[in-house]
Amino acid sequence: MELVDKTDEIVSLSFDLLLETAVLTLSETAQRCFDDDRLTDHGLVVSSIFGSDVPVGFRRFRFVLFNNSNQAQLLGSGAVVHCFIPVRDEPPIRSSPLRLERVLPLDDAGSIRDSLRVNNELVIDPSAPTSTPTATPTATATATATATATSSRTPTATATTTPTATPSITPTPTPSDTATPSDTPTQTPSPTNTQIPCEGDCDGNGLVSIAELVRIVRIGLGEAAVEQCAAADRNADGVVSIAELIAAVNRSLTGCPPNVP
Repeated sequence: MELVDKTDEIVSLSFDLLLETAVLTLSETAQRCFDDDRLTDHGLVVSSIFGSDVPVGFRRFRFVLFNNSNQAQLLGSGAVVHCFIPVRDEPPIRSSPLRLERVLPLDDAGSIRDSLRVNNELVIDPSAPTSTPTATPTATATATATATATSSRTPTATATTTPTATPSITPTPTPSDTATPSDTPTQTPSPTNTQIPCEGDCDGNGLVSIAELVRIVRIGLGEAAVEQCAAADRNADGVVSIAELIAAVNRSLTGCPPNVP
């Protein structure tokens, strides 16, 4: 995937890639995509996104390419992401669409720049070599008979008692019990649901802006205190992880759920 930076200002990048399931084996896509070797100060996170907006026959993958150093490194023009995804054993011999959506190239200030260019189709080469599966021997378990000792029954002597006459006792009338009033049940107050803030919504306005994403990235790099956006620290451990950064990016694209601050 190639980026053409006409402004020479792009520092980070987020985009969605839709791939056709009939053509590619997509079970390990996140492990088969890497940022380009020239991007020494960047990190790449790839996650599978599910939702009603995914077309039938496709899977959506979200790529987040972020600056991973104290100093902003420009992405520059050239290749930014490489994916080595295996083709299915019998793919259709035709071109397959490579759909790119929700592109967010960001500069150091968090502003969006429109300067991304990619190839618009994936061509399957029928003459390309295919991998040959290797059979793996399977061990067969053998059952082993185990002898079990059986104890013989030993007769047990039983003592017989002779009943003895017991004088009868005339019961003495006992005054009836006085009814005790039942305790009045104590009402327990219902617990109050604690609302969880929307991931990455630093100011609580129901939206995750680009400026807030930049702030969250700087918190993750240790350049800013986590108190500047407590909503990004979902597990309240004092740091912003890669998973929490992805959650904030997703909220910036899809919005916060209703009634969530």
